[in-house]
Amino acid sequence: PPRSTLFPYTTLFRSANIREALDTTTACLEEAMDNVEAEIANLETEVDATFEKIVSDLGAVSVLVYNVSDSPKGLRTTVLEIAPEDFLASFNLNCLGALLCTQAVLPRMIAAEGTVSNAKGVAKKGTILYTSATSAFRSTAKSAQVACGKAALRMLSQAVAKEHGKQGVHAVHIRMDCTFESPRNEKLFTAGGMGEMYEKGAASNKFASIADLAETYYALHMQSPMAWTNEIDLRPYTEDWTF
Repeated sequence: PPRSTLFPYTTLFRSANIREALDTTTACLEEAMDNVEAEIANLETEVDATFEKIVSDLGAVSVLVYNVSDSPKGLRTTVLEIAPEDFLASFNLNCLGALLCTQAVLPRMIAAEGTVSNAKGVAKKGTILYTSATSAFRSTAKSAQVACGKAALRMLSQAVAKEHGKQGVHAVHIRMDCTFESPRNEKLFTAGGMGEMYEKGAASNKFASIADLAETYYALHMQSPMAWTNEIDLRPYTEDWTF
């Protein structure tokens, strides 16, 4: 599979030090992905090697944010039109990559002392945040290719929470029921002849704010084990609910 079927990496930051560390992490991942041309059987080794380098350079991972963007083609293809190789690539991107990254960080999270921020003295060992979409809950016409991978990602999140929540690992499936206001989306809309639509959407607050989404991610990471969530849905106040 192409490199994009593994795991593009998105960082969130709140301070200069955290941003510097995550920039280093991003560079490590990008360097590794530049060299990944392996078959599925070799992906686990490649992912493990990447995270070993991160641990060596920065220390054990306490927060994993799995955030990927699938090809728009996956939302415009009927069941009869889906090519098996495209289906597998989409599934690898949306779920297999999440599984491999989760397997790479879980052992050290479980073994960590963790941090305590509650009166009960219960330690939180790690946080795994899976960025997902409404398609994880229901498919629409022409979205089966993406929806199958997102639904599987949701099930993975639930399994991680039920298997390792009692060991202090917080897993969250984050349903994005919205479009983001971002330079990348502006470029995609414009390239697709929808630049004016993007401008109108941004001006009328139809798109979610990246900065505000990051605040929610941070709040999820800071949740106490005595009251945390496995699932949350996010959208701007102007969004027409799709579910």
